[in-house]
Amino acid sequence: MNRLLPTLSWILYDFANTIFSMNVVTLYFSLWVTVNNGKPDIWVGVANGLSALLIVAALPMLGVWSDAYHRKRAYLTIATVACCALTAGMGVAALSGLGPSTRVLAALACFVVANFAYHAGIVFYNALLTSVADPARMGRVSGWGVGAGYLGAILGLLLVMPFATGKLKGTSMEMFTGPWSAVATAPDSEGDWVYRERAPDPDVNCEYRLQGGAAPAAARDVFAGAAPVTLTDGSVLTHARYFEVTFPAAPAGAVVERRTAGLGRPGTFIPTACLFLVFALPCMILVRERRESPGEAITAVQAWKRVWTSLRETRKHPGVLRFMIAKYLYEDAISTVYIFMAVYSSKVMKFTDETQRFFLLTATTFAMLGSLACGYVTDRIGPKRTLQIVLGGWVVFLSAAAFSADERHFWFIGPALGVLLGSMWTSSRPLLVSLVPAGAQGEFFALSELTGKMSAVVGPVLWGAIVLMAARAGFSELNGYRIAIGSLVALILLGAWVLRKVPDMRRLPGA
Repeated sequence: MNRLLPTLSWILYDFANTIFSMNVVTLYFSLWVTVNNGKPDIWVGVANGLSALLIVAALPMLGVWSDAYHRKRAYLTIATVACCALTAGMGVAALSGLGPSTRVLAALACFVVANFAYHAGIVFYNALLTSVADPARMGRVSGWGVGAGYLGAILGLLLVMPFATGKLKGTSMEMFTGPWSAVATAPDSEGDWVYRERAPDPDVNCEYRLQGGAAPAAARDVFAGAAPVTLTDGSVLTHARYFEVTFPAAPAGAVVERRTAGLGRPGTFIPTACLFLVFALPCMILVRERRESPGEAITAVQAWKRVWTSLRETRKHPGVLRFMIAKYLYEDAISTVYIFMAVYSSKVMKFTDETQRFFLLTATTFAMLGSLACGYVTDRIGPKRTLQIVLGGWVVFLSAAAFSADERHFWFIGPALGVLLGSMWTSSRPLLVSLVPAGAQGEFFALSELTGKMSAVVGPVLWGAIVLMAARAGFSELNGYRIAIGSLVALILLGAWVLRKVPDMRRLPGA
């Protein structure tokens, strides 16, 4: 009972930080940059790569310090508060009156540091696992943490939705809704009239109606891409966001009215920061770090020396170095999928924001169930065998995504990848714990995070570069994305091959 409350608080932090990763990293921020502002995928890739470079430079030293000074919880608190403050800063920049390019660059700068702080916190959070669970229960506690994280992603997505759409349970929220104003007159024509216009503001949604009290028609939010789109006034758009709305049997001369609804995608950043902070508080207050040895005062120079010593000494612990290499390869691919899934489904599958949210809610629900089930599987058959099965699933379903552009297939592939994503995190953490010596978890989790972030420097930039070069070489957008997905499948296969010789050394009670 004494450990129950700290354990639940530790699990709740996974609930909290996944709100950030879902709303900012996966969904709204990448779409705001690439769709709202028409920037290529490589902008998002470079921003993620820069934040990963910061992590590569800083985290090993912080991991050594967290073990030496027993300050994991303190460092976790600093990283979390910094991430929340900078996420709110992204919202301020995106909703400010700055010029379009200036506010995108300002928001990107905030994102780079916020994402760095988010990943820094994960190192200290993972290292606290040994303070809330004994070795025999680590798989289950890790699984419950990952499962709670995906539940947080679902609820976080739902809680910020009113700020983006201006609606709560289908009812307009007046504080986020503008006045109606006339924008066009219906022509003298029979049948349905399709009205198209450039988005009046790239960061908001719009509602349309015919004057006289007709129910507002649903507007389709469209990114034109390379295909030209002719608007109602005869102008032609490429690479622009516009709204398309159909009025059935519109009478000639009827006035079309429009109003803005919600704050759009950037309106979710500040609420996300608040939710992350509130749900992270119990872990930052109630988890007590287990002291396994007296703290050793060391300088920054000594910390870096210990990092390099740890890198050399991975060879003394069977499987650690191989695991790091394998993790570099498969996490490179999987993290890239996580970052660009929303962009892919928007540009290739032509999902609207509403469809996008429902798709991610479905995939995340399956990820939560997969992580919970995987925790028990990991405890039963071992983390290595579990991880090998998971990587095999990634190869199968990513290959299916590359070969099929059918929306119906994507609705099956997405939830399957969700299960595999949750299972990958659940099995990876206990595998590393089983390979490293007691008392050095923070140091080796920092090295593990370093490995992952080194891959994060490459993966998103590689994806963006492949899509960009494919477009310039004359490939269709779909085929460009197929090539990018194929490169990710190759990385996972290589990672699974390296993982083969990592020993399965589950640490049992008393071992």
